Amino acid sequence: VDNGAKAGDNKIYDEYLEILRQKNIRRVMVRQGDTIEIAPNTKIFVLNPEKYEDIADSNDNSIALKLVCKNFTCLLCGDIKDKAMARLSSYGNFLKSDIMKVPHHGGRMEKGGIAKNFFETISPKICIISVGRINSYNMPSQKTIDIITQIKSKCYDTKSCGAIEILADRAGYSVKSYGTRKTNFFIPYLDKV
Repeated sequence: VDNGAKAGDNKIYDEYLEILRQKNIRRVMVRQGDTIEIAPNTKIFVLNPEKYEDIADSNDNSIALKLVCKNFTCLLCGDIKDKAMARLSSYGNFLKSDIMKVPHHGGRMEKGGIAKNFFETISPKICIISVGRINSYNMPSQKTIDIITQIKSKCYDTKSCGAIEILADRAGYSVKSYGTRKTNFFIPYLDKV
């Protein structure tokens, strides 16, 4: 499943397309407005990239998904940056989520006000930043961490926590990490019916 971008300036993406072609792997392209139903009470809503735009290989064309599983919600922001965050903010309350996979590996956003508004709209209890231990961009950025702190969200990153596992059931959801900064806790659905 990908966003349908054509081959371009990204060597890894070009290799991915070539592997699909060589191995005759079915390619499913998703865009804004598509829905994937996993089970009767579990859906994934595709929020990005835009439906009728030409897709180039860029951060703002990353796939952004909203997982809704009965009482549990998770927003997976891919590698989007300011332009896509500004557009997605128009979804308003639909963006509200228990957990958010922070966009752009927690990297510095060009326009902090857009990112702050986007994060406030989502109001996640937990933010997860997927970032390598050693990265040349020095991610996550302090500005992104400051926004997460301001919205009073707990933040975990793969840089210090290692793999992060999230399990949801009827009573609530748990978050467990496996790296040097271990965590294991359960959050009940007290505020949801």
